[in-house]
Amino acid sequence: MTFTVHPKIPGDFSSLLDWLQSNNLCFNAQDTPQSETKKETLYTFPIPTLSQGQLDDIPKHKITDNISIKQLLRIKKDSKPIIKQLHWPVVPTDAVACYNPFHSHSDEKWGIYFFADNLLSHHQQLYEASKDFLIWDYQTLLHLFVFEVFNHEFFHHIVECTATYIEILQGAAQTPFPVYFDYKIRQQNGIDHPHHPLEEALANAYAYNAFGFISRQKAGYKTATVKLYQAAIRKHWLDAPKGYCAAENYIYGKHNLGAACLLEQLLNSPNACHRSPLPAITQHLMPSGYTTLFTKPKIPTYVIGTQAAITELQRHLPALNATYSQLFWAKETTEIDRGIQRAEQHHTQSING
Repeated sequence: MTFTVHPKIPGDFSSLLDWLQSNNLCFNAQDTPQSETKKETLYTFPIPTLSQGQLDDIPKHKITDNISIKQLLRIKKDSKPIIKQLHWPVVPTDAVACYNPFHSHSDEKWGIYFFADNLLSHHQQLYEASKDFLIWDYQTLLHLFVFEVFNHEFFHHIVECTATYIEILQGAAQTPFPVYFDYKIRQQNGIDHPHHPLEEALANAYAYNAFGFISRQKAGYKTATVKLYQAAIRKHWLDAPKGYCAAENYIYGKHNLGAACLLEQLLNSPNACHRSPLPAITQHLMPSGYTTLFTKPKIPTYVIGTQAAITELQRHLPALNATYSQLFWAKETTEIDRGIQRAEQHHTQSING
């Protein structure tokens, strides 16, 4: 028997889709997501990726809210007094965005979709409920909201990629099994888990954790507003539907054990963690944003809605791809950041005498 050292096997995404299709691992679904309530003509707009030069050319706007340095420092130290008074309406993520899996949608239709009209409408409700506290201005809150929603949906891509890798490994060893389709059917019928649907709880927690790279930075306007937003969504989870409301159990390091339970569900092997060290897989391999077929800036993402809503969204978020993938915002915060740093230094010096 002769083995090829470097087999010429196509590794591109189109070939993967062909393999899934030829092995009956795909299933049919509605190709175009539908936004709620709108009877006007809806447009689908693919979101472009801007270069660093294009991002640098976007004019930076000064902060338009009236929040003071003293208030930002107070929020950084203890956000509970504001959060206690903050009452946000429940915003179902599925009402403002969705993820179309590539297992069930064509190459041109799969990906993440924002529903522009609903997104702006729900954001307006959040803003009206919080504007009296002088925490975020309209655009700042919109940036944070879009970043959260996108990362929630991106987690669904992470889950599908994980299922796909299991299907590929099974196909290499024996006959491929429709892992993703079987999981989705069981999920729809109700999987026996106290936090079902677990995937939604983990998606909320993943979106929360995605803010971590900013909240761990030195004190500044962005850091303070992000930390406060994280505190707000943790309170908001308490009123969320089943599954979504359980995200608190999976934030930070607790996400790993939840992901191990999700692997059990994908494998349809209850209590597999008692027989096999699945947490070793979830901690070092998958499900993870580092092992997806597409990174956050590259995953196909669209805005669907009326022309007026799409235009309004683009006006407030001129770099939408950079906003949802890295929380870019065109705001000039240098002056207030320096003020916060000076106040922090002065506070430290006063403590040290």
